[in-house]
Amino acid sequence: RETVVQFITENCIGLRELIKPEEIGLKEQKRKQFGDFFSNIIFLVNAKLKKISQDKTTRFSPENLIVALNNSLPNYSITLQNQFIQLKSKDSDSVEKNSKREDEQEEHKTKTQNKTPKRECPQTTPTATTTITTTLTPSTYTKEKFNLFKVYQMSVHKDSASEVTKEGFKDFLCETPFTNNPISCSNEGYQYGTFHMEYRLDGRLVGVEVLDILPSGASSVYFIYDPAYEKLGLGRYSALKQIEWLKEKGNETFRYYYMGYWIGTCAKMRYKGEYEPSELLCPETYRWYGLKENIARIDQNGYQRLAPEGVDPIEEMDVDLKKDMQKWVKFIQEHVKISAKQGELTLGQIMPQFQKKYMPMFLQTLTYMGYDFLSTICFK
Repeated sequence: RETVVQFITENCIGLRELIKPEEIGLKEQKRKQFGDFFSNIIFLVNAKLKKISQDKTTRFSPENLIVALNNSLPNYSITLQNQFIQLKSKDSDSVEKNSKREDEQEEHKTKTQNKTPKRECPQTTPTATTTITTTLTPSTYTKEKFNLFKVYQMSVHKDSASEVTKEGFKDFLCETPFTNNPISCSNEGYQYGTFHMEYRLDGRLVGVEVLDILPSGASSVYFIYDPAYEKLGLGRYSALKQIEWLKEKGNETFRYYYMGYWIGTCAKMRYKGEYEPSELLCPETYRWYGLKENIARIDQNGYQRLAPEGVDPIEEMDVDLKKDMQKWVKFIQEHVKISAKQGELTLGQIMPQFQKKYMPMFLQTLTYMGYDFLSTICFK
């Protein structure tokens, strides 16, 4: 692992800004297979490969990377397919056996220290008198939610008790880049921001979904549930409730439910395709195409371009402030939205002294996030 991380960060130009080897090492200490570790940075490597393959002046090539990775990892077969890395174990059986043996040794060593806390479950099958409630709450810390998170992480993901901390829970599922007092810019009865959707069974907290509510819809960030109620399929129930909620609150623009990555070879990720109609993002053109129409080709070929030949990628407009400063100042004045007492205004409609005060912040945001993002957000 150390060899590959060092190799990638030293040789892939620009990638060192995206990956910090010391952080990866800390997060991946508990991993038993290199495949698990590699998958967490594979998308960064693939993105860099595409740029390298198009830049004929670089001293480094995708082919050289594949050769070096294969030399460093004799137990894995690493190939290049359509400028994307394919990683397979040469001896998956022995790897799994070694991994299982290490897991058993570790389990025996920490058996008395890391017992999964149990939650009393008087009844796991709803009856005619069972009441299921859903409540949208702020993404704040409560002891009740943390206890559920701890049980879930230790039971489902096999984390040790020392790994599940209050600080980790807050950083992972409570802290958000959104304002603490999210505002509505559309008057449609919903607010932008990060929330916790709580699911209760006869008053008992059995599930929490972390949800980002965005201008185009809702994005499912993470879902935790009480393992004692696993048979109820709370994850699927939660997805259906979000879709139902979007149908009630939605309109032409606010109507999408984003479930994250779909991975056809992983049972925990493939289930997302059971909801129809679903769309996948084409990895080459960044346009959306139906999953149902393309799933057979993906299962057969693995990596798959979804867009027909001849369809160009959606390109983000380059932001060059030194060359086009006046152009982007005008763009911000006309497109950046501000929520004020008198309603929703553009930046160009507020007093000149405030335009001058806030313009540097919006120019910086434009540089980091792009014009499309900036034009869809309403600032308070």
